Amino acid sequence: MSERRYADISAEERMEWFHESYGNVLDGGRTFECILLALGDYLSKLAEAASADAAMAALLNDWLGAEIRDASEWRTYVSDNSSMFFSAVGHGPVMHNLLAYAEYGIVLPVEGAAGDWAEHIQAMIDQVDAFWQATPIKQWGLEELDEIGPLLTWAKGRWALDNNEPIEPAALARLGNVSERSIRNLMSKKDKGLRSENGKVLASDALAWLRVRPDYWDSIWQRQEHDDHEQAAEPVEDAYVFVPVSRDGSIFHPGLRGANGYRVGAKGSERDFDTFEAALTHLHALSHPYWRRQNANGAWVIVSGIRWERLSERELSDFADDPERRLQSVL
Repeated sequence: MSERRYADISAEERMEWFHESYGNVLDGGRTFECILLALGDYLSKLAEAASADAAMAALLNDWLGAEIRDASEWRTYVSDNSSMFFSAVGHGPVMHNLLAYAEYGIVLPVEGAAGDWAEHIQAMIDQVDAFWQATPIKQWGLEELDEIGPLLTWAKGRWALDNNEPIEPAALARLGNVSERSIRNLMSKKDKGLRSENGKVLASDALAWLRVRPDYWDSIWQRQEHDDHEQAAEPVEDAYVFVPVSRDGSIFHPGLRGANGYRVGAKGSERDFDTFEAALTHLHALSHPYWRRQNANGAWVIVSGIRWERLSERELSDFADDPERRLQSVL
């Protein structure tokens, strides 16, 4: 890597890097667990603790199909299943895609957005920002646990430079992989420093400083073609998707096609889909994922998911080739 500047790496390679390293830097999904626990604490101040527990258990049962029978155990459920909240909450996938833009300067394939990347990026920022602004992060004492705010700072900073606007020092520090203090020291220099305007660094100075840094990921989303994204959106070996995982570690995968296709949904409201992709999309839309798979006797039984896992197309193929394969982390 020392022989190549980050700026020389293509969008396709950056996508691979992003998928392989996701969760190592920032993951807004981790903040959802903290928000739910804080919400329960707030309700316990508003009403009696038993009533607050009942309300939180009812919410999780209805929203995620948690099947919490003892309301006092809802906190344990949240802690044990925190990884699934990222997919269950509608803002989660948006935060996932926004991080790819903030960190690598690219846009991930999204149906209906190809060819209008600027509007798409602005919409992602606005959606995540609205959610974050509506969440009482400071009031509930979640500042140190908040990963949504830093994500927004990063994305807004890149967006400012992409539009030739001044950038916040904290955002420039993120893009340049240095401390905010280092940026402010450069801003305080009269000669060969970073010129500022109303506390922000001028775009021209920020970009000039970033471009000489070998570890700076420049924005290349403007050069990503519509056709490239259509191709990337097709199932490929290194593409990643979120799939439901059952209590025994089995997952929903392409090898579960029956005579009528992929059957998903709760008993009494099941639907058949011709393709794995269509069935998975329907599972994402359900409040709780259910699907059919064959048991050891060859009978098709309903399986209930307890969380979601991000897996590559290659990993899905491994499950399809081995019906008895399980995710060991769940067992």
